[in-house]
Amino acid sequence: MDTREINAAIPFTVFLLVSVMFYGLFDNLSGDDEGSELDLIDPVWDYEHDAESGYGSVTGGFVYRGSNVPALYGKYVYGDFILGAIWSLELVDGKYVNELVYDTKKNTSLTGNSRIPISSFGESESGELFFSDRSTGRIFTLNQTSSGEVTVEPFKSDISIPLMIGLYNAGDSSNRIFAIEQVGRIHSFEVEGDSNETTLLLDIEDKVESADWEQGLLGLAFDPDFKNNGVFFVTYTIPGDTLRLSKFIGDDETVLLEIEQPYVNHNGGHIVFGPDDYLYVGLGDGGKYNDAFDHAQNLKTLKGSMLRLDVSGETYSIPSDNPFIGNSQGYKEEIFAYGFRNPWMFSFDRENGDLWLGDVGQDKWEEIDIVVAGGNYGWAFREGKQCFDSPFEHYDGHSCGEIDGWTFGAFMYERILLNLPLMLAFLLSIGLSTRYKVKLG
Repeated sequence: MDTREINAAIPFTVFLLVSVMFYGLFDNLSGDDEGSELDLIDPVWDYEHDAESGYGSVTGGFVYRGSNVPALYGKYVYGDFILGAIWSLELVDGKYVNELVYDTKKNTSLTGNSRIPISSFGESESGELFFSDRSTGRIFTLNQTSSGEVTVEPFKSDISIPLMIGLYNAGDSSNRIFAIEQVGRIHSFEVEGDSNETTLLLDIEDKVESADWEQGLLGLAFDPDFKNNGVFFVTYTIPGDTLRLSKFIGDDETVLLEIEQPYVNHNGGHIVFGPDDYLYVGLGDGGKYNDAFDHAQNLKTLKGSMLRLDVSGETYSIPSDNPFIGNSQGYKEEIFAYGFRNPWMFSFDRENGDLWLGDVGQDKWEEIDIVVAGGNYGWAFREGKQCFDSPFEHYDGHSCGEIDGWTFGAFMYERILLNLPLMLAFLLSIGLSTRYKVKLG
């Protein structure tokens, strides 16, 4: 019988690659669904990413309490930045019913673009809703025809604010809307009348880091007594991947809190005063993907959570009824709820005080939550209501019991290719094996 010799590095390399792949499969399939043992709160609604584009990005909205659109009264109105759609969500006979209000992909007449990337919703002092288009910097509002059809209409068409990502009212009876320009400016204009003039409330572009599309001036909240004291609060990213919360009176700034971010995305940054006059601050999990830095389920970090702060003094303090106040485990007492990936826009129902939040998903699912004190909203054990596998070591022992291509690929990249000692041993072993031959036949 003829025999052939081949370099031993070939079968050795194949053996190592197959071993690593089987280890990855074992890691992905072994373990238990640890999330099932936790008291996780399911979202009130989740929806799957678009089948054609493969993407979605929820933009949280408001429970409508205005008078111009009776068909939407009492319904939670929200949208999606990627899909360009607006929906309403309502509890009917104990079940949530979701209805499409407007699809900007199917009707491109408003801007002529393929869709409206809905970056924020805003509410006037009277409860009417507006939403912003980040690409054109224009504003739109909702109305209703005499036949009961809900319509979307341009609002003050001559106003165009580049990279607009926030719309707010000051609650000061001035009937103004304030718009955030992501690079670091806040504009204001009147809701009523024909004037299209805007004025600047604040310009801190020289302080703001906005290189990444999830960085910049991200949040604005007016003190409950803004009419008398002129105090307002903003969040923005600064160089060094840090999110800052500051108090302003005019141009005078007092920095209250700085949160270092390990990555440029998932900053969160939306801020809202609750009916209790405390400031609620939404924070993402620190970025990258799959909760890479072990924040969302880690109560010893502020990230991946909703904070609740008393900002009535020169520095912030922690309300005495926060859910983790006085704990002995080292948990951050500022935390009101946790288990979020990247909460993008939340609001309180002005009638009953419910806190509604849109949490941006990753692979397949976007979610809408009603946030309660001490609640754990599941990321990264869950994406929406679905079990989710993270490939990182801090989620070892957790498994959904099925093979997910994205998770397996992330495992191979993060745990194998980026493991320098392992790769060094791998290459050294291959190098040594090249000195030997293997006989076939």
